[in-house]
Amino acid sequence: MKKNKETGIRRIFTLIEMLTAMAIFMIISVIMMQFFNSAQQIIGSASQRNVVFSDARIAFDLITKDLQCTLFNNNNGALPGSDKFQAIYPFLFQRIDAVISNNYYHTDIYSAGITWDMLSFMATTEIRADNSLSNICELRYSFVPAGEVFTNPDSGSVIEDGWLIRSCTADKWVNPGTGVSETNPRYNFSENYLRSTAVDNDNRINKIWIDTSGAVPSATNAIQGSPSYVNFEKVIPYVYNLQFTCYEKDMTVITPIDFSSATVGNKMFGSEFPSSIKIELDMLKAKDWRDWKKAINDGRTDEANTIIKEKLQRFSKIIFMPRIEDY
Repeated sequence: MKKNKETGIRRIFTLIEMLTAMAIFMIISVIMMQFFNSAQQIIGSASQRNVVFSDARIAFDLITKDLQCTLFNNNNGALPGSDKFQAIYPFLFQRIDAVISNNYYHTDIYSAGITWDMLSFMATTEIRADNSLSNICELRYSFVPAGEVFTNPDSGSVIEDGWLIRSCTADKWVNPGTGVSETNPRYNFSENYLRSTAVDNDNRINKIWIDTSGAVPSATNAIQGSPSYVNFEKVIPYVYNLQFTCYEKDMTVITPIDFSSATVGNKMFGSEFPSSIKIELDMLKAKDWRDWKKAINDGRTDEANTIIKEKLQRFSKIIFMPRIEDY
């Protein structure tokens, strides 16, 4: 009995040890799970951060390459007589709207709203429309602010907010009806330098830059032929704001053209060709973008402002432009 009793005591003690070991193992497992979960969140956040940096690099590289291959012409803007190679600036720094202010931009950073800029220019680019014969294209860069919707005038396709967008109009296009490559009716580079008098061009002012109905904004309407651009395409997402600042040689800021109030002369001749351009790009990680918009939509303004203050990634770059007169 004593032996059996002792054996019984040993068995009870072993069971207690097992239960204790299992409890310790469970505690360690919970701690390890929390550790791995935290590590996974950190890795995921770092991965999203890397995506933001990668996207910003893609945008800057693309814009820089296009801008540094621009067509230069910087005459004084007077209507020429017989010289058809004057009076055209193949460059436009355009303010789409004086200020875009909606509930998404009521923050300490952009308390008065943001401007919606567009940069348009002629350039040699490798990233052009299919079937085009020439690398010389009409290029445009802009973005769709939060809370706004951009509708492409050609196809009616919608680009949601937060996208950096790029339009490239080349000399050839594929007719969607026939699938055949044809001369692009919207490509006007061949007519760009022919602007001499109103009679010569059927009252067409420099139609590379001025759009007809369907453009943003509608106030951009003018007397000329078809719009000179094709559909915009998406470049990178989750862009909170995109701003361009163009400078003269002495770093004086060039005033952008606001077509809602611009003179006919401004619309004809475009912008002065800049000596340098500063690009400012504000971006959020995908999760932060969704959290920020949800906080705004739910009326949690303070939380939304905190996300912008703490999570917004700001990038900037100055590009020096190639000017013939500088060489």
